[in-house]
Amino acid sequence: MLNDWQTSFCISNTVNALFGYVAPAMGAPEISQLLAALIDKTLNDPDNITQIGAWTRAWGPCVWQNTGSNTADNSMFVAVNADKTQYIAAVAATGLHSTFDQQTEDIQVAHVTWPSFSPAHGDSTFIAKGTSIGLTNLLNMVSNGQSLAQFLSTVANKNATLILTGHSLGGALVMPLSLYLFTQSGLSQSSWANVYVYPTAAPTPGSAAFNGLFSATFPPNPAKGTGTNVWNQVIWNFIDVVPHAWTLKADTHGTSIPYLGQITSIYGNPDISSVDNAVTLAAAKVAAANRSAPGYVFNQNNSVFNEGGAPTFPVTDWDTFMRQALYQHTAQYGLSLGTANFNVAQPGLMRASPEQMAAALPLLSQAT
Repeated sequence: MLNDWQTSFCISNTVNALFGYVAPAMGAPEISQLLAALIDKTLNDPDNITQIGAWTRAWGPCVWQNTGSNTADNSMFVAVNADKTQYIAAVAATGLHSTFDQQTEDIQVAHVTWPSFSPAHGDSTFIAKGTSIGLTNLLNMVSNGQSLAQFLSTVANKNATLILTGHSLGGALVMPLSLYLFTQSGLSQSSWANVYVYPTAAPTPGSAAFNGLFSATFPPNPAKGTGTNVWNQVIWNFIDVVPHAWTLKADTHGTSIPYLGQITSIYGNPDISSVDNAVTLAAAKVAAANRSAPGYVFNQNNSVFNEGGAPTFPVTDWDTFMRQALYQHTAQYGLSLGTANFNVAQPGLMRASPEQMAAALPLLSQAT
């Protein structure tokens, strides 16, 4: 049986069942129904039950779809175990074919003030504009007449643990989502036995001051934990490019947190001009957004794995760089967490081109 951290990651993966799906003739309600069927199939899979136990959908899934979109742009659901002692809320990652995710939520790095989401003018406590837009979509989702906050208020009890999780974009969104729910939406951690946040592979959603608010509300547990078995810390693969966004080297202040400039040679590769140019452009956009204000800072409360890890094949050009980057951002997490045998039901197989993979990795797209 997998442990609670592994189970959380499996549920997080489950909400991404439509990662590569395109449905030109389907709106959000129909896509929600399809995602619900895939989630149910995943949770009812006998092999999966052997690994994580019996779970069912408790709320959602909800899908938000941008005007003109042909895919799920934001998705979220809550799962509950058989004895209702654990609830896991999972937020979806960037969709492979979601232009909205890739051009808005992932890379709009202008500062907005926390928690008003108004344009920041030198404010120290901020999150990215793209993150605030995604967060607003999540907060406005309704399932069976209830928002996530309303649902959680009805099921909270001191014998149950709540875990909020997400991978990649989902990891970046789940941190401000958790903070908003328990500081702005009337929810109280004291109503639960425990409330934990488990973000994986997340880019930096905001400033050091925002990180401080998050960590004060959700202290690392255990306080000195390492690896993947920790709560309330960003779990990241040392050679995953995504957590290196959006911190600039000047804002690390000599600490060991990841930053953008490390990406160009992250796989021990020779100079690849297209990668160098993408990182340079992203860094320039972030610097312009920072202006005279404090910059983006990766949360000091983070837990890294795969230090000293090597790429799984030689990286020599843009194509091999992107294939390695996507592998380290996705498959390596399942291998390192020991969840690679958990099977997520999907509507069909898809093959991604290097261009599609580049779009799915935000910091290698054009930051705005």
